[in-house]
Amino acid sequence: PLHPQANRMIFIEKDKWKFDPDSPKPYRRLSVRESARIQTFPDDFIFKYSKIADGYKMVGNAVPVKLAERLANKIIKDLQQYQESGVCESVYRERYGKPLALI
Repeated sequence: PLHPQANRMIFIEKDKWKFDPDSPKPYRRLSVRESARIQTFPDDFIFKYSKIADGYKMVGNAVPVKLAERLANKIIKDLQQYQESGVCESVYRERYGKPLALI
């Protein structure tokens, strides 16, 4: 196994393993779905993959959903405050000769 604390796994074929039933340790790996929950993906989010390793890779490489949401909301708030301050408008108008329109 990749982690020494995990149960031993028996190789079946490419991308297919099973836990050794004689392994003395009661630990198990998290499923792709459990890993996705930790990353704050909603339970109804569908991951499309054919190899289990690809599922783990997708979840592992993802930015946690709630983190992305909070970051995006903060950026929107800061842009709105910046726009309201008038600084953004004057700099943009000076540089591009037209008013700035933020959604």
